[in-house]
Amino acid sequence: MDFISKLKKNSTLVEEKMRLYTSRGLAKKKIEKTKRLKGKEVVDKSILKEIKLYSKVRFGSTSYWPWLVLYTEIRGEYCPGWIPNDYYRIILRKKYNPITARYFAEYKSLDHKIFKDFSFKYLIYCISQKFYKGDGTPISDINAQLILNDFDDEVILKPELGWKGVGIEFLHSSCIDIKQLSKKYDFLIQPKFDQCSEFNKINSNSLNTLRVFTYLEPGNEPEVKYAVLRFSLGTSRVDNTSSGGGFIRVLEDGKLAESYYNSLCIRKDNVHPFTKVNLNELSVPNYNTVITKCEMAHKLFPYVRFIGWDVAIGKDEIPKLIEWNADDPAFWEGEALFGPLFDDLMT
Repeated sequence: MDFISKLKKNSTLVEEKMRLYTSRGLAKKKIEKTKRLKGKEVVDKSILKEIKLYSKVRFGSTSYWPWLVLYTEIRGEYCPGWIPNDYYRIILRKKYNPITARYFAEYKSLDHKIFKDFSFKYLIYCISQKFYKGDGTPISDINAQLILNDFDDEVILKPELGWKGVGIEFLHSSCIDIKQLSKKYDFLIQPKFDQCSEFNKINSNSLNTLRVFTYLEPGNEPEVKYAVLRFSLGTSRVDNTSSGGGFIRVLEDGKLAESYYNSLCIRKDNVHPFTKVNLNELSVPNYNTVITKCEMAHKLFPYVRFIGWDVAIGKDEIPKLIEWNADDPAFWEGEALFGPLFDDLMT
């Protein structure tokens, strides 16, 4: 191995160690916050010893214990077979969701080209100061502005590379100067989505979406590991947990689980705190179609193994893909609450 190759290898190892250190620090902070909020501590010396032994045997180091301890504090019990989040993000993800493929999910304007009718259609979008209709047809800035002016209603403005709801704005179409906006960043503009009545009952302020987590084992068909329904807990118009939203597990028959969780994965009850709706009385319309659509979509993009699909259901009960995530598809939350999801995964 020459000097340059050694330097690159050592640099990669240093970066990996720093990322592991940072991730474990985050887990430790979450552990303390979880114990404080729940008012109790689950992990004692004997459980910690068991966790460290499991980490050593399966992952080659006892240092993977912090995320496993967090999972245990959240779940209320230790479940052998878990994959810690630091191992997933820093070791497993680069092999199973290589960086050259996973960032395709960040480019929302590509969705209609990859997933066709499953994808939600935008009114217009702008990339590199070039404008397009929702179907990808190039148009002039003048025609793009006319489409918005003629729409004459509230629209949703999204950055092309938006993340966890950051940068989303709700504006009237006539108030947007797209030519000036295009000089700042790439963007997409979509009409409001009329969601199904069941989801409106939960909270009509937000577009409440399903997060469906699929896994593709090479040589096999994609499979759904878990699904949750996400919703705003107040007046926020976005359902992201990063914005304080909540979520509840969707069972195989489309019914909702016994209780929902807040953004910290703390179990709450079955009644929405804002709308007072009993979540257990609701179910996801056309849920089998949602599952089929997500599994088929994963077949269309087999370059990554883990994908989180964000799906809305319209008032016609037809599911539509709002966006998908192959970089951070809420791995640890699902693993902690509903796992081990990958007990037989070769790590």
